[in-house]
Amino acid sequence: MEYSKRSKIIGMITALAAAGFVLWERENFLELQPHGRALFAVSLLLCVLIGAAIAAHPSKDWKWYPLWQLAVFLMAPMGAVAAVERLNGNLLSDLHATGWMWVDNYCVALLFFLLLFALSGSVRIPVLLLNPVFLAFGLVNMYVKEFKGGPLVPMDVGSIATAATVATGYRYNFGAEVCYAVIVTLLMLALAFRLGMGKGVSRRALRARRVLRLLSILVIAGTAGLFYGTDILIHQGYKPDFFNQSRGYKNKGAILEFMVNTRYLRQNKPSGYDADEVENAVREQAPPQREQTPPEKPNIIVVMNESFSDLKVLGDFQTDIDYMPFLHSLKENTIQGNTYVSVLGTGTSNTEFEFLTGNTMAFLPAGSNAYQLYVKGEQPGLVRTLEAQGYQTIALHPYFRGNWNRVKVYDLMGFDKYIGLEDMFPKDIVKRYQERMSPYTFRDDLKEKYGRDDIILRQYVSDKYNYEEVIRQYNKRDKSRPFFMFNVTMQNHSPYNSTWYGLDDRVTVEGSAEPCPLTNQYLSLIRYSDKSLRKLVEYFANVEEPTIILFFGDHQPYVENEFISEIMGTDVTNAEGEQLQKRYISHMMLWANYDIPDEYEGTIDRISVNYLSGLLLQVAGLRMTDYDRYLAGLREKIPVITAMGALDARGQYFHVDEDNPYEEELSVYQNAAYNNLTDLKHRADSLFYLND
Repeated sequence: MEYSKRSKIIGMITALAAAGFVLWERENFLELQPHGRALFAVSLLLCVLIGAAIAAHPSKDWKWYPLWQLAVFLMAPMGAVAAVERLNGNLLSDLHATGWMWVDNYCVALLFFLLLFALSGSVRIPVLLLNPVFLAFGLVNMYVKEFKGGPLVPMDVGSIATAATVATGYRYNFGAEVCYAVIVTLLMLALAFRLGMGKGVSRRALRARRVLRLLSILVIAGTAGLFYGTDILIHQGYKPDFFNQSRGYKNKGAILEFMVNTRYLRQNKPSGYDADEVENAVREQAPPQREQTPPEKPNIIVVMNESFSDLKVLGDFQTDIDYMPFLHSLKENTIQGNTYVSVLGTGTSNTEFEFLTGNTMAFLPAGSNAYQLYVKGEQPGLVRTLEAQGYQTIALHPYFRGNWNRVKVYDLMGFDKYIGLEDMFPKDIVKRYQERMSPYTFRDDLKEKYGRDDIILRQYVSDKYNYEEVIRQYNKRDKSRPFFMFNVTMQNHSPYNSTWYGLDDRVTVEGSAEPCPLTNQYLSLIRYSDKSLRKLVEYFANVEEPTIILFFGDHQPYVENEFISEIMGTDVTNAEGEQLQKRYISHMMLWANYDIPDEYEGTIDRISVNYLSGLLLQVAGLRMTDYDRYLAGLREKIPVITAMGALDARGQYFHVDEDNPYEEELSVYQNAAYNNLTDLKHRADSLFYLND
């Protein structure tokens, strides 16, 4: 062993600092059940080992030094797995209980270490670089789970910029898990810091290292080819838990599950796809255009309200006051019901995509984001269908324009104009908000500028002010053309543990076995949304021009699992199939200020969001593309098709990837959606655009 006064001092200081860190988190450790005390003791022991590793290290001239290098190199991936899994809510023993899954996670991590070893020829560099990277991955995964209710998947990487703009509004908990993961990572770094080749290394040793680097490349290439190029490992169970990614990460480990998800980043051509056959197959199943005579082309306002849903679709519960009194009162010239979506807690743009295009996320890789990954060229859909009938088309979102790649996608969809936060308020105020990302500064600046404190509710633009902007744009419209507005709100965005600023009219859940402050804040926001919607409807009730308002939520919120499990009557973390699909039900309402056909008025028990734009065109009496008509016919057989499963007209649940009675119909839909979105060179434009 080699010692120096300097290394002993540094080792002692580091060990004391690390131990102080652990002691600071002592209460958080002890609150962990059932292993809190053991983790606390292990963490203190690791602090001692960190100090020892820095203070004393093997001499490079020691004959067993190469074995020491190998031991540290092989320990490092285990340290990475231990850190990541603690942040994932697991101990290594938990993964052992699910079938030695810690070994699989270790092997995946080891492949990354071998790759960096092959590239650098160093045993130290992989440890010094990759252990912090794995720690960062574990932290991001932990916070993503906390904020959106699901783990970090590869498809989220394209959404980093969007996530960063809202991340400052969350409260970050440190806690014992983070403390333990950091301590484990520090130990790996301390062990690796002085690793290196000793003096006078023989040519034989250098040749051996080159051989090991070559073998590493072969192992990595072979594993990658086996996983990405064949289905062998897939048949052995190495695939994501598509029904419940959170469950998959918990049972199989975060590192392994993240990597198996990467196989689905690319959209594959449907089996048996033939672009030349798509057009005929769709037209054969498309019912004829229904002749309707609306008073005139109605103005259309579509509001996709952030996180709006009626949680009573999950199960009954009591509140001190009604949180949706206005919606409950609407009857005349109104359609209300349940609309099924493909996302939960986040992924707003995927619901937009399904609504605006008629395509479904069911045929895209699980967890992917259509706006970020797949909308590459001009995109036909509702916007271009309305444009072809003379409509002025405007998109409005009271948050940063660039989120979810909307600037590019809205242009490809054909919107005449896109209004974002940067267009709604003075540039200096928005710029200061962007630089500081402080909702308090933004709120104060707006109050000083406009002399009102209802523009912001908590930290986002309120529905009330948002609808005022809708009305302003309506009054500024080109009066020679019918008006279409697609409005994505922001008021109800998570988190639901933030300041209650502006939320004076509060809703409280009564009779719950566990406290549910997140749910209380969420339901209070829904009540404010309901109030604001009343004002929007009342305004257009007094407008002479025929107008339709279509209102629906993009997804349910992520609130307390304990409360959701209580009202569902089952542990939601283990729910699957039809039971889990209940978490993907949103509320929809279509209202008109004129008499709509009696056949539409009333309640729709189930309709997935990919069908909503077609329903809107039918109620408005507008022309539909052949693709719209085809989807209207398909809805009669299968009214719900989402990434979480499908429901047929009898209410029977199935998943589109499983054997089912509708494989032929779904094959036609999948081929048409692929042709619409991806096969741009061979797109059957006559299906997706209105013909003159």
